[in-house]
Amino acid sequence: MKSADVVVLVDQRNWHRSRNEDAMPKGTMHTETGLLLQDGFNLFLRTDSGGHWRLDASRRTIKLVGKRVTVEGVRDGFDLLAVTGIQLA
Repeated sequence: MKSADVVVLVDQRNWHRSRNEDAMPKGTMHTETGLLLQDGFNLFLRTDSGGHWRLDASRRTIKLVGKRVTVEGVRDGFDLLAVTGIQLA
């Protein structure tokens, strides 16, 4: 194997990894609207576009379960939003 071939393989692997990470990196701010749901102690947002987010929110948010809300938060995991604000939509 030529050294140029090795460099190309490494570049392709790095490109693939960075492409996936850049698609939705941690720490990005999101504003989503949808239906607030609860499963046990966990809160979820089923978005109008058909997706869902797990929410890291205060327990006071429980009073909004079952209602359509707009959530602002920082992505803190694959499908986790650390909620910074929530209001009725």
